Amino acid sequence: MHTENNYLVELLKIEVPLRNYILQHPELSDYSVLRVYENLVEIYKTEVKPERKLRLQRLEAHEQEIFDLLQPVCEELLGRRKAPKKQVSTVPIGLSELLECLKRLIKSVNTWIKRHGRQGYVRFICQALDEGADSILKAPDDAS
Repeated sequence: MHTENNYLVELLKIEVPLRNYILQHPELSDYSVLRVYENLVEIYKTEVKPERKLRLQRLEAHEQEIFDLLQPVCEELLGRRKAPKKQVSTVPIGLSELLECLKRLIKSVNTWIKRHGRQGYVRFICQALDEGADSILKAPDDAS
């Protein structure tokens, strides 16, 4: 089965905060998102193979903001950090599953760049993940 079918909630947990960031920074390019996703993959690949040399790309300030937003989400997905109170908790996934999710997101960014240019993915995220996507991640007892 496809990653997006097996890990829909996990992918949403990564993409919804990104979408919220994009809404505040509409000038953001797909290449910035791509560098963040690639750095996250690099970090977690190094955990799988500690002998592997860590090769992180230098991030611009806005890219570092996105990284700082998404890396705790990845840690939550791995079960190393608790979900925010008003968000649904997920069953922790392993490093290989997280890497599969991140690689799927990289593939998506590259696809949208090819189809619609430097903001294809960020536009797609904003359109595909409307405000209803937030409700999927809210805890059931959250009345707000």
